[in-house]
Amino acid sequence: TCPIPKWVLWTAVLTYLPFHFLLLQQRQVALDDLNLNAIELSEVGKTMLPYSVVLPFDYSGNWLKGHFSNYAGFNNHLVILDNYECETGYFPVVWNEDKLPNTLLGNLNRLNCNYTWKGNPYQLEKKIDYILIYGNIPYQKDFDRRGLTSEFKNNYRVVYTSNFIKLFKLKS
Repeated sequence: TCPIPKWVLWTAVLTYLPFHFLLLQQRQVALDDLNLNAIELSEVGKTMLPYSVVLPFDYSGNWLKGHFSNYAGFNNHLVILDNYECETGYFPVVWNEDKLPNTLLGNLNRLNCNYTWKGNPYQLEKKIDYILIYGNIPYQKDFDRRGLTSEFKNNYRVVYTSNFIKLFKLKS
């Protein structure tokens, strides 16, 4: 075998290193954004009453943020009706669908609107306590297509809003 001359090795290393650090810098910007969003969702989760039922809507448009609603339950005991691990089948975690209540968004159950969430229509009714919307807030116009706007207005009130999150709470 022929060893690589040291001048070739050093030329390759010195050529590669600047590109490596530029790539790290570019990725750090994306990671900082993800971190801020995860922290904000975790903080919003602390404001929710323990053992509340939360229905999330992801409008981030970022596949990495698809499961970010679960950060709301990081510091609180919440039932979040979206669980990446349960949905994919890649993990040993599954929904106990027989024990889930018949979760209602206002007066709508998951079978009589254009959007589905976890619930069992054969169990006792339980209204969803919080609606968590995160991501690109202007894309929320899609609620009109799903027939959810009137249920939001009649049954929920905004309790938190930012550029990334809108949190609605069931009216008492």
